[in-house]
Amino acid sequence: MTRRKAFTLVELLVVIAIIAVLLAILMPALGTIKSAAKRLQCANRLGGIGKAFSMYVGQYDSSLPLLEYTPGFGGYSGTPCVESTYLLSKNSTGGYVHMGCLYGAGLIDDGKVFFCPAVEGWLGEPSMAGQNNGTYYGAVHATTRVFADRSPGVSQPNQGWKATRGYCYWPLAKEYATQADLDRMNSTARTRYVVDLPLAATKQNELLMSRPIVTDNKFHSTKTSGWLIDCLYPDGHVTYQKQPRKDGTNGLGVTSTNLGMHSLYENCQFSSDICNGVSIIDATEKPTNLGTGITPTEFSFALEP
Repeated sequence: MTRRKAFTLVELLVVIAIIAVLLAILMPALGTIKSAAKRLQCANRLGGIGKAFSMYVGQYDSSLPLLEYTPGFGGYSGTPCVESTYLLSKNSTGGYVHMGCLYGAGLIDDGKVFFCPAVEGWLGEPSMAGQNNGTYYGAVHATTRVFADRSPGVSQPNQGWKATRGYCYWPLAKEYATQADLDRMNSTARTRYVVDLPLAATKQNELLMSRPIVTDNKFHSTKTSGWLIDCLYPDGHVTYQKQPRKDGTNGLGVTSTNLGMHSLYENCQFSSDICNGVSIIDATEKPTNLGTGITPTEFSFALEP
C-alpha cells in the first residue's frame, strides 16, 4: 500500500512564514497604490472645477464666482474680500458665492466634486455644532437633504452652506493689499489678508496667474496625505507639491514647521480620531499642527507656480 504524501508541520510553517513576508512587502505597496489613485481622483476633480471656472467666466463677462464680500452684495461697500474660504451659499436670500456659483449655474452637477477623496471616509460626520450636518461631508441641508440648499424660507444655520471638509477657493489678485484696504474690509475678513500680499480678484484679468485659485489647505496637511497637496491654477492645470513650511508654535506650545491652516478651533476639519472637541488627540498630529493658523493668503501665495 502506497503511503499518501502530506506536508510536514515544518513545511507548513515555512509556507506560512513566506506568505507573511510577502504580505509585509506588498501591503505598503498596496497602500501607496491606493493613495496614488485618490491623488489622481483629486486632481481630476480639481480639473473638473477648472473647466467649470472657464465656462463660468465665459458666461458671465469674465467675472469670477461672486466673493462673499463684494461691493454692492448684501449691502457691503468695502474692498472685495473673502471671509470664509469654504462658503458655498451666503444664505437663503443672498444666493451662491465662491465655488457654489458653479453649482448654482449648473456647471457642477454633483457636490462631491468640491471634496477631496481623502475625506470620503468621514462621510456623515457633523462638520460643526448646529451647522451643515449632512451626508456630503457637511454641505447637505439637514432638513431637505439637498446639497448647498438655499431655498427661501428654509432655515439655514450660520448664514449659508459651507463645504467645511472641502476645497478652499481663494482667488489671489495681482494687486497687493494696503492697510487702507484691510480697514475697509469686514472685521473678520480683515484677519484673512496681509499687507503687501495679494487681495482677492473679482475678474479673470485681475487674477495672479502664478498662484492657485483652489486648493486644500487643511486636509492634505494631515498625515493622511503625506503632507502633499493638489492645487488648481487659473489656467486650468493642476500641480501636486509639498506643503510650504514655516516655523511657529501651535496651540499646545509645541514648536512646528508646518505652514498650514490648522486651528484647534476649527476641529470640524478633522476626523474624530485626530481631533476630539477642541483638542488634537492624535500623537502624530499634535506637534505638526499650528493652533494659530496661517492666513489663506499667506498659504496660497507660498505655493509654487
